[in-house]
Amino acid sequence: MTWSRSSFQPSERRGWRDATGQTERAQLIRWDAFEERLSVRRLRAYLKALPDFEDIAAEERAVTHALGFKSFSSAPYFFVEWPDLANAAQLVLERRAEIDGNAYYLLDPAGDIVLLFAEESEALTHPYLARAWAKRGADLRVPAPGQAKKVAMMGALDHAARRLVVQTSKTSSVDFIALLERLDGLYGPRPGLPIKPVVIALDNGPIHVSKAAAV
Repeated sequence: MTWSRSSFQPSERRGWRDATGQTERAQLIRWDAFEERLSVRRLRAYLKALPDFEDIAAEERAVTHALGFKSFSSAPYFFVEWPDLANAAQLVLERRAEIDGNAYYLLDPAGDIVLLFAEESEALTHPYLARAWAKRGADLRVPAPGQAKKVAMMGALDHAARRLVVQTSKTSSVDFIALLERLDGLYGPRPGLPIKPVVIALDNGPIHVSKAAAV
């Protein structure tokens, strides 16, 4: 963290008083404001007014509260402003199920991570006819070369970078691993570049939780 206890002199701590003279009440108001909306300004004022060494335990309590704050979008903003990027990254990893893809602008500076959203679908090379006119009893078919086949489409969206990576193949864990290998080539560690954790948000589909994909 960039904030340090040493930036406040002990004499300033002991001599500080709220303008109204009601120091204890002022402290309660500051802490309540922090607990309610994760106010960075209020928390700084609260810690500054504490006696020496008490601020350390209070800051730890504040971090614990922020990590479990009811509004996920408010929590990373608090850690960015504090700043405490290590706990911001922990927050994103532990509460990734609550991530709103539209709030990607909070996640990149908050956790300094690469956040990807993965999904898959299928398409037929010879699609079914949803509606068509024909004589009663007629065989509703449109001549087409070859045989109808299913094509699996797997993709991963990097919302912040506006990049979409698509893998087309059969539906199996092996093909999902092929997509992961492509992502590793794009986002994996590279010499001379900072390493960013990669978080992929996806469902619990069989190909995602298979033994082969877990290795």
